[in-house]
Amino acid sequence: PAQLPGRGSPADGGGGGSDVSPTGNWEFLGPRNLDTPFRQYFGMRASSGRISGIAFVPNPRRTALRSNTAYASSAGGGVWKTTDGGANWSQLSDTSNRWASLQAGCVAVTNTNVNNPANATDIVLVGTGDVRGIYRMYSIGLLRSANGGTTWEAPKTFNNQPVTFIVVDPDDPSKVTLCTGGAATALNTGGNSYPPSSRQDFQGEIWQSTDAGQTWNKVLATKANWSKLAIGAKDKNGLRWYFAVGIDAAGNALIYRSLQRGQLNSWVQLAGPGVNAGNANTASIQVATSKGNSETVYIMSGQDQNIWQSEKGGTNGTWSSIIAGFPNSYAGGANDNWGQSSYDVSLETTQIPGGYRDVLIVGLISVAAGIRNDTTGAWVWADIGQTGTGNSTPANPGGGSNAITHNDQHCCAVNPSNPGTMLIGNDGGVYGLTFNWMTLPTPPTAAQLLAAFAF
Repeated sequence: PAQLPGRGSPADGGGGGSDVSPTGNWEFLGPRNLDTPFRQYFGMRASSGRISGIAFVPNPRRTALRSNTAYASSAGGGVWKTTDGGANWSQLSDTSNRWASLQAGCVAVTNTNVNNPANATDIVLVGTGDVRGIYRMYSIGLLRSANGGTTWEAPKTFNNQPVTFIVVDPDDPSKVTLCTGGAATALNTGGNSYPPSSRQDFQGEIWQSTDAGQTWNKVLATKANWSKLAIGAKDKNGLRWYFAVGIDAAGNALIYRSLQRGQLNSWVQLAGPGVNAGNANTASIQVATSKGNSETVYIMSGQDQNIWQSEKGGTNGTWSSIIAGFPNSYAGGANDNWGQSSYDVSLETTQIPGGYRDVLIVGLISVAAGIRNDTTGAWVWADIGQTGTGNSTPANPGGGSNAITHNDQHCCAVNPSNPGTMLIGNDGGVYGLTFNWMTLPTPPTAAQLLAAFAF
């Protein structure tokens, strides 16, 4: 940039302040995308910051533009949008006075034009509050845009509780359900208590809207740090089962199910597979549902380092562990992949194209994927993030590392137009991956990484 006149310099004529206004051209200095020092733990370049949620837009006609359009929420940077599959991103929150805080914890997209949705009419719903940040859970509730992020409104604050997850009913774009709450509550009171007691007061509820997020009603008043919602596949009667999971103030893991699309007085608590909440350094609970089987549901517990499957809708006695062979180690340490599972944790499903088998995508420190062998019934797992491989240093940036993603995973969104393509959000930004799931347990290669998208 051009040199700016100094203040009180001899050239300005003396020792006092100068009345000369600064002139010249200003140049943006940062923050910019980071050129990471080495590949192990940092993954493929470039890198940016923590991503808390990703959502593709509805695309019933499977158009090229819509298949490449997605939104991402970031821990301290508001919400972003891509229309080219992630290669380029635009910031949507900086110019609106509705965004009193840029802490965004989750994002969902709906569109009431069911037959021909367009980017200009996308309804973007962003839950605020950085729940994974623990000490910075400042929430202003829900922010809503009815025009693809051009303008924003704030329909409800939810008592300034962090909004942790939002789901849209696949059959009714006006029916939106969200959960609120904070981080898991530690049971111990020693130095390992995480978060501190002063940040354990975010016991939330479950809410639902029937007008695409404009107004909201509480549908489950049970207090908990609700962490995840999931909607099952449609059954033969056209119904979908809703699931919600969380941890209450006493440290108990809660699993609830609704057989009536989440409406008031329809939620019933399930016994579950015996989840322990335990120490909040690893305490977390996640839920995901099958894309093809209406009664198949999965539960993951960070404290238990376990994943269970039920093919009977979570009915008591129908849970079985599927964790055998899971890549518990990401960098050579025993079970170190689970070591931060109250912070980096996610669970998502996709489906083998043309088939009915589920693929589970598990985010911990690295990213794992699993598929069931129909012959043996056993699950086959692979570390597809390869985050901890190799031995890289600044002096040896390659270090034999095959790392694809940055460490510490927080979310995953599967492209509905292409179940083999997904966007992964972690501490390093957004990573796009396309993968033939039938090759598991062989992990993907760097050539299958679409890009390391950074903002």
